[in-house]
Amino acid sequence: MTEEIAKETITVDSVPHVIADMTADQQYYVTQLKDLNNKSINARIALDQITVASKAFTGALVESLKAPEDAEAIDAKKVN
Repeated sequence: MTEEIAKETITVDSVPHVIADMTADQQYYVTQLKDLNNKSINARIALDQITVASKAFTGALVESLKAPEDAEAIDAKKVN
């Protein structure tokens, strides 16, 4: 009974390459590419968080600027 161990591959220009069969430099490039991909994903996540937080703070500012007018209008109605 033989067991096949799946080898990690990367496809470049539609050609699959076994990473273990690559030179040390080629493996280093693959490692760099994986790291850059992870950083890109993390940057997108951080940007999404910043965008949502910015919208929330903008909404809070808009609402807080409306609040004094509403409070003054309520006070004016109470006087009349």
